Amino acid sequence: MAKVRVSTTVDTDLLSRARQAHGATTDASLLEAALCALLDARRRVEVDAAYDRAYSPSSDAEPDAEPDAEPDAEPDAEPDAEPDAEPDGWGDLASWRQHAGST
Repeated sequence: MAKVRVSTTVDTDLLSRARQAHGATTDASLLEAALCALLDARRRVEVDAAYDRAYSPSSDAEPDAEPDAEPDAEPDAEPDAEPDAEPDGWGDLASWRQHAGST
């Protein structure tokens, strides 16, 4: 990874508290950790915003719709009225509900 020299002036108290909180051995490692935290936080905000756009009730697009599906195509068969009627690899939903309700 290429490195660049950074020279700046920051608040003395802020730098002191950040050094103490991070336990960094160098200011360079402290600055790198701070920059990574900033970018991670920004990415989380971007991902949250994307989910909000995709799954908000006012969204025109249906998130579960297949992108290539034709709008006039017949929907798949109706799902079973009782999805917990048949056990699968995880067990059966009715037993899980009963157990979850008893705890």
